[in-house]
Amino acid sequence: MADAIALVVISALVLLTLPAQPGWLANAAKPFAILGLSGALMIAILPRMESLSRRLLECMPMPAPMRSKLIALMEHGLRGIRAFHDGNRLSAFLALTIVIWCMDAVGVVIGADALGLSTPVPLAFLLIAGLGLGSALPSTPGYVGIYQFVAVSVLTPFGLSRTDAIAYILMFQAIQYAVFGVFGALGFLNYRKIRISSALRFN
Repeated sequence: MADAIALVVISALVLLTLPAQPGWLANAAKPFAILGLSGALMIAILPRMESLSRRLLECMPMPAPMRSKLIALMEHGLRGIRAFHDGNRLSAFLALTIVIWCMDAVGVVIGADALGLSTPVPLAFLLIAGLGLGSALPSTPGYVGIYQFVAVSVLTPFGLSRTDAIAYILMFQAIQYAVFGVFGALGFLNYRKIRISSALRFN
């Protein structure tokens, strides 16, 4: 939820600062901003409604095991949301969110420059926000198809050709596969090593 809010806010801010908002982007800024504010409001209010939500669940006609699972699920969710009510955690989250998305935007600019494409920083932010929101949609493994659609939809209104947009996003995905593949394999090997050592210790 927090990542979705961050992506929506980034999209809204970028769209509001663009001098010209072509096509569907022209009508997207305000709805994005409203969605982001609504999500932030939910994070602020929902933990304070835990007792009311519990009473509502207890009054609903359902099997006792299902009610217990729903109450436990609600408590876990609210516990996670309540973490944002701590000032230090919220500040750290906001600071790291800004740093991470800025690094991603810089990576988009550098990657586009490697292909001889000119991508302004606001457009880079808009692209990564679109890719992040698009990744929430049902898709094929590796988001093949969704990423291509987002890249063409976002980049072509700003002067890039469909060919350039597809070329960039294919390079973007190839780099992702390589990075995730290498670090994922290292993590998996380390996990197996820990499991084996734990099993030997207990035996």
